[in-house]
Amino acid sequence: MLFRSTHPRRRRAVGPPGTGRSFAALGWLILSIGVLSGCATYHQQNIQFHTAIAEGRYQDAVDFLETHDRDADGKNRLLYRMEKGSALHLAGHYLESNTTLEEAYVILEEFQRNYALEALSFITNPAIVPYPGEDFEKVQIHYYKALNFTLLGNISDALVEARRINIKLNQLNDRYEAGRKNHYGSDAFAWTLMGLLFDASREYNDAFICYRNALDTYESSYSADYGLGPPDRLILDLMTAAWRTGLTSELEQYKARYSVGWSPPASRTGGSDIVIFWNNGLGPVKTEDSVNFTLDRGDVGFITFVSEDRNFFLPVPVGGKDTNSLRDISLIRMALPRYLERPPLYCRATAVCNETPYPLEKAQDINDIAFLNLHDRMGRELGTALLRLAIKQGIERAVRKQDAALGVVVSIVNAATEKADTRNWQTLPHDIYYTRIPAAPGPCEITLERTTVSGTTDSVSVRVDVSPGRTAFLVFHDPDSLPR
Repeated sequence: MLFRSTHPRRRRAVGPPGTGRSFAALGWLILSIGVLSGCATYHQQNIQFHTAIAEGRYQDAVDFLETHDRDADGKNRLLYRMEKGSALHLAGHYLESNTTLEEAYVILEEFQRNYALEALSFITNPAIVPYPGEDFEKVQIHYYKALNFTLLGNISDALVEARRINIKLNQLNDRYEAGRKNHYGSDAFAWTLMGLLFDASREYNDAFICYRNALDTYESSYSADYGLGPPDRLILDLMTAAWRTGLTSELEQYKARYSVGWSPPASRTGGSDIVIFWNNGLGPVKTEDSVNFTLDRGDVGFITFVSEDRNFFLPVPVGGKDTNSLRDISLIRMALPRYLERPPLYCRATAVCNETPYPLEKAQDINDIAFLNLHDRMGRELGTALLRLAIKQGIERAVRKQDAALGVVVSIVNAATEKADTRNWQTLPHDIYYTRIPAAPGPCEITLERTTVSGTTDSVSVRVDVSPGRTAFLVFHDPDSLPR
């Protein structure tokens, strides 16, 4: 008991036996659950960090996480390292980023389900269990590590990370039954990235195989699932790799099939060039789609359907016995996760070198992958939510039989604890673009000219040192999104 009144003249509440004790004890329970579960999404709970990322204040974002490290251990330790790893990358701390992302990789490899917490989630909500990561998020760990290694000049380790992408995808899809596998079963951009890295290593036969696999994936699944066809740059690089490895018949087939204006490079052994990646915008944030039901039985009773997301409110009379007691009210709430897109401010970009423009082409749409990935598992999400709802309602009915007033409180607690899992890796880009620029050895100025969705343009310039016969890698980040 939290406190006891010693006033001799205190009046007792009037009601069924146990009613006062029920409301007193469980009133505090409701308040506690409200504090513990809350209604804020993961994004809202970490708004300072995400605001710093969106405004391009990457070091501030890193400092915030290191100061507010409540998620470094516990149920969000994987997500903490994902967010910190990408923030460190954005801030230019590539070694520290790889260390942090490798910790995330180890957590995933050693991940074990907590069956006790999973059982508890059926009477509370799924946000209490350790965050397992979305399938596409697990893959992006290796993308960022590969970027870090390329920017550190370590192409061999970057290739290891690129290979891990498709290994991870095969492992993930092996878990699903036939007919229930995710659309995201192969990553066209991962194959493209591997091809670029093999190209940089002058291993042209391996580069050709990777480019060909990328082309097949774009045409077999990416075009249908995400409306994203193969970039012209990929086809040009594929033809060049075929030419350099002496695959004459394959080269002629691609020349007949694609009109991309290919011509043989000056050297079969490769010259100096620059590969540019543009991470545009920010991926979606996960929020909650919930429906609240209130049932009040009796002649003056009604069922009220409320959708918080859609601002929908509909009372439906149900009739019945003449009763208007509080104990006859039932609150039911079911919550499901869904994504909210953050449309990027920029819609296209062109890299300019020595007054020659090189358009960047979209090679990956993380936003669409996220939406389709959630859609693929929504059947599983809905089944879990219905089972959770059935268990909660079963508990409520059992309690009502013993104590009607206590049953009302359990109904309220059930509604208060119902919450979708709104955690997701929110510093990922919306889209990834790339291009390749031939360049003479020595210093080179690259200007990225960007166009917003409203048609305005701006630019940013950087200086790159290109080594003879080597590929330099350059990454631009534009987290700007349109206001919602």
